[in-house]
Amino acid sequence: MPEIDSDPVLNELILASEFPAPPTDEVRECTLSLNELITAVAERHPSVVQARSLSDAAYGEWIQAGLQANPEVAYAGDEIGGYKEWGIQGVEVSQEVISKKKRFARQAVAVSDQHVAQQNVSLYTQKAVNDALLAGYAVMIARDKVEMAKDLLELCRKSSETVQTLLDVGETAATDLMVNQIDQMEAESTLAQANLELETAQDNIAILLGESLCTRYTISDCLEEIPLELDEQALWTRILEESPAMGLARAEYAAAVARVNQQAAEAKTNITGVGKVQYNTYERQTEVAVGVSIPVRVNDRNQGNILKAQYEVQAAEANIRRTEMTLRKAFQARLFEFLSARRKVVLYRESLLEKVNKTFEMISEAYAHGQSTYMERLMAEQSLKKVRMDYLDSLHSMVVARILLEGFLLENADE
Repeated sequence: MPEIDSDPVLNELILASEFPAPPTDEVRECTLSLNELITAVAERHPSVVQARSLSDAAYGEWIQAGLQANPEVAYAGDEIGGYKEWGIQGVEVSQEVISKKKRFARQAVAVSDQHVAQQNVSLYTQKAVNDALLAGYAVMIARDKVEMAKDLLELCRKSSETVQTLLDVGETAATDLMVNQIDQMEAESTLAQANLELETAQDNIAILLGESLCTRYTISDCLEEIPLELDEQALWTRILEESPAMGLARAEYAAAVARVNQQAAEAKTNITGVGKVQYNTYERQTEVAVGVSIPVRVNDRNQGNILKAQYEVQAAEANIRRTEMTLRKAFQARLFEFLSARRKVVLYRESLLEKVNKTFEMISEAYAHGQSTYMERLMAEQSLKKVRMDYLDSLHSMVVARILLEGFLLENADE
């Protein structure tokens, strides 16, 4: 260890050289396909792992529910301290016999609980898959927006330079330069926003995979054309029949019914057999005794637990209706978002993009023949980039709504 000098500044330099600061995390790039991302998130997400472990644990509950009670062994001593001080010494063995019907009823509850746990696995797996799809498409769309925003900013800079040149020779007004400078500032802001959206989407993937935020994930897939068709009635029917949320509600209802049957079986009495073997030191002989005990259900007939289980069945039945109502509201909300975004996407695909492209091509051709100015060509290309970026925003909204509609309206696997 170096000697500490009286000068505090010098001390800091000495300590810094002796104990350098730990290296900062370096940003690293990682490329995944969309399918690889979905598979990784579905396998590694903590909520899915937890649900699978609880499903496996339910098997242990089934085993335990089918077991008989353990026998009890007790020491018995009587009349100790008489003229023969050992008195009567013996061993008592008792065994509670649980009926087969009661054990089967308990196992039926365990099977129902395992079915509930399996539905939870399906629920959280679907949530994780949807989260992965949302994050993956967000990266792809943000990536394209960043590229377009870079092109737009470059066009605005060229436009400002051209206007400045024209202003210097007195062929344009200062207001034209101010307008172009404002456009350039807006383009810089657009690029900053697009970069922020991309970084946020990449961070979401890292969080889903449990990786450091210093890892920047890129999706190798290309942004393909998203289908516009959607069969609303068929999709809603599929949600009602196959949704993990509905499956969970139905499984909880079946478990509640099984608990009613279990509590009714628990009302039946268990028989306890008792056997005693003892040695009488007075008479010098072995004595054997047997007995059977049966509880008399006078006060406690398990009626409270039976009533509770019956009301839990009613609550589980109402929960099925509540889940369907919740899904219906979410379905209508997401459907509205999809239809609204689809209307804009169709407008861009069938009208705006075609017109803007054609306008740019016409102005470019006119510029090539000296019939249009360089500024007009730059402005047409800027308009093209802006329209394409607006199209990507509408496409993103439509993709999000479609993923959630086809993914049973589930998201946020950490909740």
